Amino acid sequence: MALGKKTGGGSRKGKPNRNTERVRSIIDRCVDMREMITKLAELGRGVEVAVTKGNRTVTYSEKPDPLAIKILLEYRFGKPSQILEHTTPDEEPFPVMFIPPIVEQHEQ
Repeated sequence: MALGKKTGGGSRKGKPNRNTERVRSIIDRCVDMREMITKLAELGRGVEVAVTKGNRTVTYSEKPDPLAIKILLEYRFGKPSQILEHTTPDEEPFPVMFIPPIVEQHEQ
């Protein structure tokens, strides 16, 4: 391989990943996404839990789930940029910004 020349290897621009398509297809067939989003939102708000043992029922409140809140916010507004800091050979820091790729959202 000559330096600086493309050899044509790798995935083609614009061609979707077949494995990703398969996984999405399976999820779409097996999961009610509206129900899942509703459950995730409930976890984000906190939920009432009732546990029954024999003839006794105990009810308690679960605190809001921070991970559920984070997931809801990231899916609704996008994941915020992450700033990573590296150092040069002189031990001087220089910032490197990672910007996640934009993912198309499909409406159902």
